[in-house]
Amino acid sequence: MTCSSPSRRMVEHMSKRNRNRSKAVAAQIAPIPPLVGAPGAGAFSLYPAAADAMPRHIVASKQEISVSYSGPVPAPWVLKQYNDLVPGSAERILAQAEQQTTHRIALENKVTSSSIHRSYLGLAAGFVVAMTAIIGGISLVAFGHDAAGTTIAGLATSGLVGVFVYGKVSQSKERKQRVELMTQAPKESHPGQSLAKP
Repeated sequence: MTCSSPSRRMVEHMSKRNRNRSKAVAAQIAPIPPLVGAPGAGAFSLYPAAADAMPRHIVASKQEISVSYSGPVPAPWVLKQYNDLVPGSAERILAQAEQQTTHRIALENKVTSSSIHRSYLGLAAGFVVAMTAIIGGISLVAFGHDAAGTTIAGLATSGLVGVFVYGKVSQSKERKQRVELMTQAPKESHPGQSLAKP
């Protein structure tokens, strides 16, 4: 016990000395004022002591607004800017857009009418081929070639049925694709139309 007594005293002395040092350091550090609003003042007001203690800086802010527009003609504010630069240019731009739309509609009408004409020609040619095969098959059966006549007439008839079924299936798929395209939102904007609004 006598051995541990001096070491115990030394530990107590060291801890007492550390406590005194901590108190001295804490006394030297000034308390930091809270950065909260004063009672009854706005949310961003500071206590006067805190405002004096804080360094003063000049703060700059930047705001950027981006507007995108999609359509066959530029946005109205862009047309106004064009018209301010070159008087009458907005009217010319609108006239060009109308001409392009009229041209596109005429092309679509030609493509549609030619595809209808081609489908009628295809139907007529298919009818002629199928009737030739069926009449040839019936003629072969009439002249005593039952197997060959039945095979040719059967293949022609099954070909007609297959083409009819295939046409119906492809038409239904095409209708579904059109509905999906119409219900989807546009993914791309018109080139050159993503402009910042002044």
